[in-house]
Amino acid sequence: MCGYYRNFVNNYSTIASPLMDLTRLDTPWDKSDECEGAFKQLKHALMNHEVLMVRDPQKPFIVTTNASQYGIGAMLAHQDGKKLRPIEYMSKKMPSKSTYERELYALYKALVHWKHFLLGRFFYLRTEHQTLKWIKTQPALSDALKRWIEVIDQYDFKLEYLKGKYNKVADALSRRADYLEALVSHFGVSEEVTQSLVGAYQEDPVTMDIVRKLQAKDKATERQSVSMDFMDTLVTSKSGKRHIFVIIDRFTKYARLVAMPETARTDHVIQLFKDNWVRDFGLPKTIVSDRDVCFTSELWKKTAEQMGS
Repeated sequence: MCGYYRNFVNNYSTIASPLMDLTRLDTPWDKSDECEGAFKQLKHALMNHEVLMVRDPQKPFIVTTNASQYGIGAMLAHQDGKKLRPIEYMSKKMPSKSTYERELYALYKALVHWKHFLLGRFFYLRTEHQTLKWIKTQPALSDALKRWIEVIDQYDFKLEYLKGKYNKVADALSRRADYLEALVSHFGVSEEVTQSLVGAYQEDPVTMDIVRKLQAKDKATERQSVSMDFMDTLVTSKSGKRHIFVIIDRFTKYARLVAMPETARTDHVIQLFKDNWVRDFGLPKTIVSDRDVCFTSELWKKTAEQMGS
């Protein structure tokens, strides 16, 4: 039952860590004082839960993260006047790693967990460790760290240093008095790290297979193949036009939309195609369409042969 309400409990995974260890097959059942304390703390949290705030799209999000030797924790919140109001909590148990790796993992998991809220918009990130500053100084990174950096780099945020004693979301987590200047949202890496990422891609067989296919000489190029169709708008304009002649480049997905009458003749459609596509992009090698009477007519076939399509 506690796990069902984990999003309402600050640092759930850290608090419940001693109890979760008891469920492992290789751990003897020893209900220690630590386990009893964890049980009472969870019981208190469920009986005295904090009221969560409904997100407000007009307010910027504030993400606070922290980590300890037992797990990671994060909070998504809004600034409501002078008070920071939580929207949701996130926590996860984590195996023993270095302090920097735990802090970076906490940031990575928080961004992935709230991706639907944070991706594509500016927000504030509060942490008490200079992990992102440290990561840029490393000459080589593990594959896991590379993946985390790639995800973090997609987000637009301002990093703010939060002293441990003010980091309430990190209740029961270890704190260190590291002083971190505020960083702008741009996340840069050293040349060594960049080359390391490039090398990792070159060693990936799936990525290189895609690159080879894109570099192939017989690949499709833009404007060589187009698809056509007619769309009924169900509304007739004052000029008597109701249908839309849709022309799409099959490689780039670039589209031209041309208004036309509902009962346009084939020669009129051909002229629209020449004026709105051929004039700007030249003749395509292939044309894909359904079996509309316009496209299956002898006039269309004759024109296509003359154009070499």
